[in-house]
Parts: sequence; structure tokens; C-alpha cells
Amino acid sequence: MSFIAEPLLPGPIFDSAKRFANDAQGHAEQASRDPITSMGWTATLIPESDGGVGGSIADLIAIIDGLSQHGVKHQIIERCVLVPSLLSAITDTGSRSAWLGQIASGDIVVSPLLNTQPDLGRQAITAKKQGDSFILSGTVKGTAFTPQATHYLILAKQDNNIKDESPEQGHHSLLFLISAQALALTLAASTTKRFVSIDGMATQDVSLSNLSIPASLCLACSNELDQAIQTSIQSALLCVGADSVGALGALIEHTIAYLKNRIQFAVPLASFQVLRHRTVDMYIRYESLRGMLHECLRQLSTQDASATRSLQLMKLCVGEDTRFCAQAAIQLHGGMGITEEMLAARLAQRLINNEYRYGDRLYHSTTLQQTRASL
Repeated sequence: MSFIAEPLLPGPIFDSAKRFANDAQGHAEQASRDPITSMGWTATLIPESDGGVGGSIADLIAIIDGLSQHGVKHQIIERCVLVPSLLSAITDTGSRSAWLGQIASGDIVVSPLLNTQPDLGRQAITAKKQGDSFILSGTVKGTAFTPQATHYLILAKQDNNIKDESPEQGHHSLLFLISAQALALTLAASTTKRFVSIDGMATQDVSLSNLSIPASLCLACSNELDQAIQTSIQSALLCVGADSVGALGALIEHTIAYLKNRIQFAVPLASFQVLRHRTVDMYIRYESLRGMLHECLRQLSTQDASATRSLQLMKLCVGEDTRFCAQAAIQLHGGMGITEEMLAARLAQRLINNEYRYGDRLYHSTTLQQTRASL
């Protein structure tokens, strides 16, 4: 019984990410650094004309896969997918190019204050136009915490009571970019609570209460923003699925290695048939999820009309199957399966936590049922 987790998308991008993860593993100082800017990952989806590398979502999946196989946690989805995807909705070409260029070069670090649970399309922040300013109110829960952030990206829904003749009228979503320094000056109008998720990711809840910001900080409010939100949702689902599948492959690999090396009753644990059967169950689910992920990537790359439904179905299946595999791996490791010193235990925590990122099983199953009922 042997198994080696193969990369989802092999190539130099995956190799470089995996080398970084291998070096960072076990070195707390290096693992705690923020390599997203220094490695150039923020420039992946940014077009070359705006100072980026003009890569695709497949390139980011390769990076995520390489990191996930060693359990290294970084805000790739939030900073490398959501931020450039939403900023692409800026209609002013010069402004868009300037912001994206600064992100690609590392001159600024943008952290999204977005409602990622359960859906980016359901903004938790409301924006009310008042003269030359917007008044922001609401609470964003479970958003990423980035200590190095120089700017924050806020997605808000327009107050339905707005009655003016401005071009913003009639649009439901607004995009704001505010400097961290400016936000710090308004602490009296906001409340922040910080947490650490079960897999070690730094998150925060941010409450805004009548926060007044200049209208000039509203960068997008057009139909392009609605399309950018939809693209961001699709990309986030695909990437979190890739993170789970990559981590699951590594988990199975380490579980099999443990069963082969652990001796019980004078024989390896791998010789017990019931344990072999449970491992095969994990492997079958893993291969099934790999196939679903590749199909979703194909549909998203070809702009297939059914891509959103397929991504939601994939996220639903990933949540169910990875939870089963995480629990099975912990059982197969015995008491060692609950010690965080074991990579397998940390990977299991990551799989369980990923189930709740960008919509849990209940949310996606309900959404799929509602979609089917409306057909």
C-alpha cells in the first residue's frame, strides 16, 4: 500500500510554492512571514498592462496546491483573488491601472473587509450617500486579518432610501478603498474583534457605525462591479476547493506512511484489513473530488453558463467528503491524530475549517435546491 499525492496542475509554479512551503514547515519565523508580496503572488491575476504578470486562475490554483500540501496558511484567496478581481471593476482606466500596479509591485498591501460568509454577494455593510460623503454601517464577520495592510477594500450595498440624481442611483453594490491610516483615525466609529480559526488563520470581526468617508473613495458602482462580484465568488469557490483537495491528498499520503511504519501487535497497522478499507474509502473520495475540481476549472476557463452551479455542487461535495476523510485520518492515527505536532492533524483541521469558508454545506445545498425549483 503506497501513495504519493500528485499536483493538481504540475509545473514550475507548483514546484516553487511547494519548495517555499517545505522550507517554511517547522520554521515558525519563516512561516509567520508574509510571502505573498515578496513572492510576487499578488501580481498573478493582474494584467501585464497594469504591472502584473497576466496569469490565470489555474496559476493561483498551482500556488494554493503547493502550499496546502505542507499545511502552510496564507491569505492567497483574499489578497490574490478577491482584491484584483473586484478592483478590475473600476471603470476609470488610469485609476484602475494605478491601484493594480501598486499592488503588483508591493507598494501597497490591500486587505479585503468582505462578507465571505456565506456569500460575497450578500454585503453586510450598507452605504448611505450624504452630501459629498458616504455613511458606512454594518458588521463584517470572519474576514481576514492582515497586519501588514496599508489599505482596506470594502464592498457595501447601497441604502435603498437614497434619493438623489447621482450616477450611483439604481446600483446596489459599491466598492470602497480606504487607507489603513484613515481607518485608524475613525476607531471611535468602528469596533474590531480578532480571532484565530481552528487551523490557525487570523480573522477578525469589524463593526462600522456611521463611518463617514469621502465619496471619492468609492471606486466602482457600475454593472461591471456586479460582474466582478460574480467572478470573485466563482474564483473563491474554485480556490478553496483546490486548497481542500491539495490538503486531502497530502493527508492520505501521510496517513498511509503512518500505517506502514506504526507497529501494533508486532505487525504494521497497514496489515489490518479494516484500516486498509477505510484508507481506500478516503482515496476514492479524493480522486472523485480531483475530477470535479478539474471539470469546474474547465467550465470556468471556458465561461460555461453552468459554472456557478458546478462550483456550488463541488463545494458541497468537498465539504462532505473532506470532513469524512479528516475524521477517518484522525481515527487511523489514534491518539497521535489529535496532536498538532503531526502534520496530518493540522491538515485535518484545515479541511474541517475549509468547509465553512465561502458557504458551508447547508448554504450551498439550499441554494442548489432553490435554483432547481426556479427552473
